[in-house]
Amino acid sequence: MTTLRKYWDVVKAEMDKSLLDAAGIPAFIAGENSAAIGYGGIIAEIHLQVQDADADRARQVLQESKEAAPLSDDFIPPEVPSSEEAELQRGDASTMRVVFSVVITLVFVVAMIATSKWWTLNRATFYYNRGVNLQVKGHLDGAIAAYSRAIDFNPRFVRAYDNRGLAKQAKGNLDGAIADYSSAIELDSKDAYAYDNRGVAKRAKDDLDGAITDFDRTIKLDTGNAHAYNNRALIRQAKGDLDGAITDYDSAIELDPKDARFYNNRGLAKRAKGDLDGAIVDYNRAIELNSRYAHAYASRGSAKRANGDLDGALKDLSRAIELDPKNAHAYVYRASAERARSDLAGALADYNRAIEVDPKSVNAHYGRGVAHYDNRNWSEALSDFRKTSTLKPTDSKSETLLDYASIRIWMTRTKLGERDAATNELKQYLHTRTIGKPGDWPSTVASALIGNLPENDFLKAADSADEKQTRNQKCEAYFYAGTLRLLDGDKSTAADYFTKCLETGMKDFYEYQSAAAELEALKH
Repeated sequence: MTTLRKYWDVVKAEMDKSLLDAAGIPAFIAGENSAAIGYGGIIAEIHLQVQDADADRARQVLQESKEAAPLSDDFIPPEVPSSEEAELQRGDASTMRVVFSVVITLVFVVAMIATSKWWTLNRATFYYNRGVNLQVKGHLDGAIAAYSRAIDFNPRFVRAYDNRGLAKQAKGNLDGAIADYSSAIELDSKDAYAYDNRGVAKRAKDDLDGAITDFDRTIKLDTGNAHAYNNRALIRQAKGDLDGAITDYDSAIELDPKDARFYNNRGLAKRAKGDLDGAIVDYNRAIELNSRYAHAYASRGSAKRANGDLDGALKDLSRAIELDPKNAHAYVYRASAERARSDLAGALADYNRAIEVDPKSVNAHYGRGVAHYDNRNWSEALSDFRKTSTLKPTDSKSETLLDYASIRIWMTRTKLGERDAATNELKQYLHTRTIGKPGDWPSTVASALIGNLPENDFLKAADSADEKQTRNQKCEAYFYAGTLRLLDGDKSTAADYFTKCLETGMKDFYEYQSAAAELEALKH
């Protein structure tokens, strides 16, 4: 594609595009050097583009529209009419007056139409620019009203639909935002930014398949859009396609190697694959590019915690909180590191702070529940696990905690002497469960607890073809098998299982922390 001209005035760009369309030259409007408004959206400098083969002819059409044609060298002015010809002209004066009157009327009508169209488009631009100004300042309701007026004056104003969608999305009106992006796409099927923004909105509505379709289209239209690769990677990661996600992050970094977010996100995908060292390398690079990037410090701190570097973890997580005191994840990660250092009071304080910052945090409520459980505060633990089970998770990992919250509810109620009622509740949960699949690992754990799966079969079920998955599941299996033994009064076998849980080395697992707490309690 060839960029013919650059604009900030959308109306001028659209008028020039209409000239090219009328000349039979396919043209479309794209944006570059965009400024983020939030939610991955953009307000962009506008480029008028055509196919490379049409570039010269398009320039000629635009040039001719801007300049009057000069007189040719062989132009001959009309001769003065002879007296006879003049007489004939006077004899036809009335006819000439009628013709002249018609011409003047037509010129006036055309001028009025042109003036009306110019005024309408100019008013649309005025309201659009007002909307941009209000949106940048955070006055979303005013911005939406201004964009709506721009659309009233020019119903084909693609950028007004795009930006009104962004403002609606920032207010949480995802359906309204998607409708505006769809209108923009209907008007201009090559509007890559509308597809990108709509994909972000669909992702927020948990429509992952719809989102990835829009990001695919964005990338097809604009192969140099690094953010689209990043957005598609996030969806692939959420769907469990870690290799595909890393490939997309690689593409985003190749296109824009200075964006710290891409490195942080790739680090998260690498960590999910078990590559802690590779993840830390990416987090380091993100921090090199942006020394005030709180999320990167939190990510690196969590990875260091999993790697056993507790001092480094606490330092990074404290820095993340210093930079962003409203980062709930950083408090949760620091609480986990504090748990590993047997600082239960510090952990509970951080979980409390995380819940203050984000009352709907699945991780914070569940983590605090485990801390209360390990501290033998059964009622407080039960309250947190029940709260966890009512929350909406934001990702697949948090979603799994809904299963484990129900498992912990069974354990806590059994500790409180309510085993039969707890068993009936867990059976009912398994019957109505809407996440995961029948026979998956969480449902296997639950089946073992309620007596539907013998201990030996349960421990064997922890084995898998994947070494990392086997280690993860062994850690959990030994803890839950040990818990069953302990509840049945067999402290010796329970202690053996808890010890085997710790031998797996999965220090960032809640089950590992709880096994350590149970062994400590058995000493007294």
